[in-house]
Amino acid sequence: MSKIRGRDGTVKVGASTIAEIRDWALERSAATSDGTTINDEWAEKDVGIKSWGGSLNCFQDEADATGQAALEVGETVTLNFYPGGDGSGLIERQGSAIVTGISEKGSNEGFVERSFTFEGTGPLTPSTIA
Repeated sequence: MSKIRGRDGTVKVGASTIAEIRDWALERSAATSDGTTINDEWAEKDVGIKSWGGSLNCFQDEADATGQAALEVGETVTLNFYPGGDGSGLIERQGSAIVTGISEKGSNEGFVERSFTFEGTGPLTPSTIA
């Protein structure tokens, strides 16, 4: 089994790499519909609507005009996730997402951090990088 190192991964807004990424999280889920009737002994479920979303944490970089600056609250952007890097033969996941939140945090002994949350709109499509 081949392990993927998180440090090799990256996230892009369109074709632009987001600078100073510390970590990111991506969640995919599917709702279920309950078709159970009064005389059923076991629950009967069916797949409902699928969704995805997540978060991205960075050190703030004001010079990142096409990465961090492109992530504004309420904007719809194309996000590309590369868990193991963006080299040929590796996995990419791409989808449109709405930026739902941005927070910034600073401390006396650290760098200013910026966190983004997003919700997918439409499918998150996996592919292999050519």
